[in-house]
Amino acid sequence: MTQLIEYIENSNEKIKFLRLILFGCALITLGALIKTPLIPVSFTLQTFAIYILSLTQIPKIAFASTLSYLACASMGLPVFSGHANPFWMLGKCGGYLIAFPIAAYLIARLRQTHTPMTALLYGMALIFTLGFLWLIPFLGIQTAFIKGVLIFIPSELIKALSALHIAKRRNPWL
Repeated sequence: MTQLIEYIENSNEKIKFLRLILFGCALITLGALIKTPLIPVSFTLQTFAIYILSLTQIPKIAFASTLSYLACASMGLPVFSGHANPFWMLGKCGGYLIAFPIAAYLIARLRQTHTPMTALLYGMALIFTLGFLWLIPFLGIQTAFIKGVLIFIPSELIKALSALHIAKRRNPWL
């Protein structure tokens, strides 16, 4: 009987874990639907969703949520602003997208020992760095920096502050 109860409790934990991952994936997908087309990188709310998830989930779940988002994209599901692109890693936005799960894990881990805003700034820097480095072969260093980093800094700061506000409403100890 004890083994049955233990099995049920473990199953419930796995189901809860899976629900949180799927919720995170759906939240990032919704963030991708809100898009302002810019060239070469569009403005979306994907990072806003990732910031919220990273501030409210444990590192393992935040990482798995963003990784499942990229897995859905790789399977050809229309998670990128309603469009499918299973070869997303070959495009201009590949560096930003690859950075998502790493940044989600980093933010969730750092918020445990640093201020949440510090954690968000490190995650943001990681996303900008990988995105910028990925854009260089497509655009050159100067254009990649201006169009892939510089123009996004104000909006990313607003998204980070907004995500922090939302996360604090959920968990006032942040």
